[in-house]
Amino acid sequence: MAEVNSKPKPRVVDDDEMGPELLASEIKKISDAAKELLSSKLSRRCILVLLNDATGISKRDIGEVLDAAADLEKTYTLANERAP
Repeated sequence: MAEVNSKPKPRVVDDDEMGPELLASEIKKISDAAKELLSSKLSRRCILVLLNDATGISKRDIGEVLDAAADLEKTYTLANERAP
């Protein structure tokens, strides 16, 4: 029996369709998700250990990627310019 996938597939947007507003919105989603993960009830160390075990990537590298993902909105959008 075929397995039913209940998750809808995300629509992939071509580079030609990706305007600045959509790009900023997608960057914000990634940044927010990383911030939510890092502020979850799991400690940072626990997150690093779990991801290290699942991937074999060093905890140091995982930490750097998580921090960079959380900072994407600040780094690559105008959100930081709007703040007072």
